[in-house]
Amino acid sequence: TVTGDAAIELTEDSAEFALLETIDFSGNSGGVTIDLDANDTDFTLTGSSGDDDVTVGSDGVDGRTVDLGAGDDTITFGAGDINADDAIDGGAGDNTVEIDVDDADEIDDRFTNFTAVTLTAASAANAALDLTDTGITTVTLASAIDLHTGADELSIDNYDGALTIVIADADLGGANADLTIASVGTTDAVSISFEAGA
Repeated sequence: TVTGDAAIELTEDSAEFALLETIDFSGNSGGVTIDLDANDTDFTLTGSSGDDDVTVGSDGVDGRTVDLGAGDDTITFGAGDINADDAIDGGAGDNTVEIDVDDADEIDDRFTNFTAVTLTAASAANAALDLTDTGITTVTLASAIDLHTGADELSIDNYDGALTIVIADADLGGANADLTIASVGTTDAVSISFEAGA
């Protein structure tokens, strides 16, 4: 349990948190950063009213229950670490889920109250992100996602309204770059921006 109004960082040795099953930041308003990469339990986490930053590792057994609460929160999953029975609620605020691009198809009704998704990868990508009823309005491509080698491609489908795509660090070079974007409405809009170095 973490309380108080200070920002708290609990990341020095994630092994210390490997067996935590109940994690409660609801008494904190400054925001909590915690690394649960070594935790393979089906933990329950309640976030603070500040901006929380949570890193999740192993996919557990029967799924994790997370309610990040108020604030602009971020939750990061390692590659292959999303459980079929996870229930991840971003709570109020502009919240981001960060995942490996190969897990893009895991974004579904297990994730609620998120406005942004960041896709990362070590190298190549061949994946589909379905935004049906997700509420996600921003997609960031990061960490050298390769979209031009061989059959590597990424499709972003079924967004409704306005979508922003941020190319932060993705390899779109070459004649075979393949990024497909598809909406469901007749008045939808998409904007694409490139950050320095992309």
